[in-house]
Amino acid sequence: MVERYRGHLIFAKAYLDRSSGFWTTSLHVQFNEDHQTFRDVWLPSPIGRFMGKRSAEKHALDEAKQWVDGRLLKANIVNGLEMGARKTYVRSRGTARPG
Repeated sequence: MVERYRGHLIFAKAYLDRSSGFWTTSLHVQFNEDHQTFRDVWLPSPIGRFMGKRSAEKHALDEAKQWVDGRLLKANIVNGLEMGARKTYVRSRGTARPG
């Protein structure tokens, strides 16, 4: 199963463990970190075994989306701190004030 989410491509593949009869998954996410850097990240398999292939893949997709959200939140916090550290000044009517 493949799904695009917030600029990331998520791949979830379910496997049937024939000895137990349960499904497990493998999971990886691809994205462009910037214009020159492509990332292909293998995430740890979701904890759990599932009765059906679809439920295993859905659970894996949900976990991958949480990972993406966390990555983007961290990137926004870091970028916000960098932006906050840089102060620009705008000249208006002969006086300088923060912009």
